[in-house]
Amino acid sequence: LGLKHILPDPWQHLGETYRPGQTVSGKVVRTVASGAFVRLTEVDAFIPISELAEKRVQKVGDVLEVGQTVEALVTEIRPDERRMILSLRRLARERERARVKEYIGAQSDEGRVTIGDIAGELLRQVVTAPAAGAAERTQESTPPSPDVPFRPTARPRVALRTEPGSFPSRSSGTVAVSACPGRAPERPRPPIEEVAQMESTEMLFEVERGVAYLTVNRPDQRNAMTWAMYERLVELCEEVDRDDRINVLVVRGSGERAFISGTDISQFPAFRGHAQAGIDYEERIDRVVGRLEVVSKPALASIRGYCVGGGLGVAMACDLRVASDDARFGVPVIRLGNCLSMHNYARLVALIGPARAKEMIYTARHVAAAEALAWGLVNEVVAAADLAARTQALAEAIAQAPPITLRASKEAVRRVVHRLLPENPGHDLIAMCYNSSDFQEGVAAFLDKRPPRWTGK
Repeated sequence: LGLKHILPDPWQHLGETYRPGQTVSGKVVRTVASGAFVRLTEVDAFIPISELAEKRVQKVGDVLEVGQTVEALVTEIRPDERRMILSLRRLARERERARVKEYIGAQSDEGRVTIGDIAGELLRQVVTAPAAGAAERTQESTPPSPDVPFRPTARPRVALRTEPGSFPSRSSGTVAVSACPGRAPERPRPPIEEVAQMESTEMLFEVERGVAYLTVNRPDQRNAMTWAMYERLVELCEEVDRDDRINVLVVRGSGERAFISGTDISQFPAFRGHAQAGIDYEERIDRVVGRLEVVSKPALASIRGYCVGGGLGVAMACDLRVASDDARFGVPVIRLGNCLSMHNYARLVALIGPARAKEMIYTARHVAAAEALAWGLVNEVVAAADLAARTQALAEAIAQAPPITLRASKEAVRRVVHRLLPENPGHDLIAMCYNSSDFQEGVAAFLDKRPPRWTGK
């Protein structure tokens, strides 16, 4: 006898109890390499390893253990697949945002400046403050870096100015913030959650015939990526996973000059030679590129022009790469004096082998599309005029394949490649490079457009 047709199936009525965005609590009942199962009242939900923390987690056991009670955010509910996805990382982010709102709201004694008015400038001053501004803050053991999160209790108090014509300034350890001149006070402003999305035109997104097209849209800067753009990339990967209309993701660059030319180097001086800042930077890039790598749908990179640095990392995280005949590929770390993360070294070696990987790194030369095809760095090379049409045709053909088979095959290959990673994340190597005088000289020389003077220190 069987009871499954007699007893009610909790998965069929799950939407009545749980919803995306809801905080739930449960006990960890099982861990696997890809995540952890959490027992809720009626069902077992799953936390993917990518959703355990902001920084990349090597082993589930480093964060969770069986029997531990955890709180997490519901991100997806799929009753037909008997699947509910939870996230510790997003819950932590939501609570941090709530603390920021509460802190900023407490400073607005007169109530004339909204959260939206001051959040952008406040976050910019906290995250991108140059070293010269460090003396004006209280002494801190952790140096400024592009990945320093907003910590209200560790930052100077905010004084609000609402006089017309006043601008943000910094003095005596206080950040003064006001609305910009000429702005109507009653004009509605976006909430703080949208601060990172203010430049959404730099990341375009559209869906057509089962294919999502993500376009990096900074052609004047050769599609160099900013931190806001990296965060937007993560959000769009999550959207691709949620949307059942999407079967394939295509990543491409706007214009003819570049696919993605890496991270905007104007943000590099913030490292100031601090080893931890370099480690934080590489871990943050790993989290973004890693999120693209594990997106549940096949991802194609459509490459025209330069594909170097972080742009090559994005392309390697995709499953297939179609390039125009004028595409160029490079790893320019020896021009700056820094290095890659272990994950990017592993991706490069997995595609072209250790000898070719060393050649690209040691020479920093731009590898032509035909040579990249021979090496296995790209899957196909077409004429520049045919790139868009060929990418679309390939993506739409893949979109007709059975989704579960595609998902399983993608994950299987990822697990094989992941075995190339050593257990040690290589922080000592990253610190050695980013904490060197040569790295600071490399960045300065690049920005000054002069040859670097290496000292080996």
